[in-house]
Amino acid sequence: MFAPADYAWINSVISGGPGLVAVGAVSNPTIDEVGGPAVWTSPDGYEWSIALLDNSFEDESQGRLVEPFEMQSVTATESGLYAVGWGGYAGLDPEGGWGVTSIVWTSPDGTDWTAVPLYQIPIFSDIVEGGPGLVATGQDEVWTSREGTVWTRADGPRSSLGDTRSSAGDIGEVTVGGPGLVAVGQSAFGDAAVWTSREGTTWTRVPHDETVFGRPGYQTMSSVTVGGPGLVAVGGDRGLAAVWTSPDGSRWTRIPHDEAAFGGFVPHPDWGPDFDPPMKDVIATDSGLVAVGMQIVGVAPGSRASGETVGDPLGQATVWTSRDGTTWSRTSYPKSEGTMNSVVEGGPGLIAVGSYERQAAVWVARP
Repeated sequence: MFAPADYAWINSVISGGPGLVAVGAVSNPTIDEVGGPAVWTSPDGYEWSIALLDNSFEDESQGRLVEPFEMQSVTATESGLYAVGWGGYAGLDPEGGWGVTSIVWTSPDGTDWTAVPLYQIPIFSDIVEGGPGLVATGQDEVWTSREGTVWTRADGPRSSLGDTRSSAGDIGEVTVGGPGLVAVGQSAFGDAAVWTSREGTTWTRVPHDETVFGRPGYQTMSSVTVGGPGLVAVGGDRGLAAVWTSPDGSRWTRIPHDEAAFGGFVPHPDWGPDFDPPMKDVIATDSGLVAVGMQIVGVAPGSRASGETVGDPLGQATVWTSRDGTTWSRTSYPKSEGTMNSVVEGGPGLIAVGSYERQAAVWVARP
């Protein structure tokens, strides 16, 4: 069972709990445009159960009513599972106002979850075990925690974005590798960007190189893993899939565009940095690298707000594979709109999750 709702999606999947644990959200537009967080669990990748975590709760210590909306990422450690996402909150006093908060969920087994709202912290997009215990990224900040309930902002990312005109940026995914930890994302002005840290508490942005991280339009790195020549990052270049490699996390090379592998769809000139990159996630396996996402094949009509000149990208769920991180091939799943958001080794081989025809979806690949 993937979703008792009009629209549902899975953002992240890991091996853990009863076998596999995935997180995301469900939405019923006739009732609530946002919906609520959901957890899917499976012992083998084929049979799945869903638990809805969309119940609001009172945080009496802060005098606030918290309403969770979506889980973005999940990771497994020896002490349990941790997921990050976001929600809204309002003061219990009617005059208290409303705001957005990051939420960290903790679970000993992938079944029972406890939500911890963090209020003023930017919305987290990824969480991994590393540094002093846990490392989470969001917008232009990195935060660390020993046990998942008390968080401290790391030094560096906000001040090292390298854009003198603004401190805004977006750090997407972080992984253990390079000098210790490597995070990837997008700079303030729409270029791909990389940050590194030895221990997770102090970060430095890799110096911007226009030939590697830039070019006209918008580029972003969405995922990074240890593999290939050292590290491999994937993302997008204004509607086209894109790959970067590095031997150490500090020196990076952009893989030349190959239309057969990375797509030939002509990007719309008005597409900005708010459009998701085609390649969403990448992992390293014994046989090479596997990346998942969506191959953009067109534009969905009427999918943007009135007054905007271009609709949302229309894509097909797609898998890219590479033995060495430099030469890639792709396989798309045509005829229906869909996207794979995350991939992990587990079940019978590989498990990818995302959405397909507006419903939560799981793909299974045997070795």
